[in-house]
Amino acid sequence: MENTASPSPSADRQEHYLALIDRLLAFPSGEEPQVLDSEPDLLDAGLVKTLM
Repeated sequence: MENTASPSPSADRQEHYLALIDRLLAFPSGEEPQVLDSEPDLLDAGLVKTLM
């Protein structure tokens, strides 16, 4: 079995990243850590790529 890394996140995961970003933008300044703590599984390189 060959180990190949996907160059981009799946469409479903991408939607989750975008929803998390929307939530971050909607929350008052200073409450971002609570939003990020609620979705620890999305805190990865894919989120950073989506943010960029």
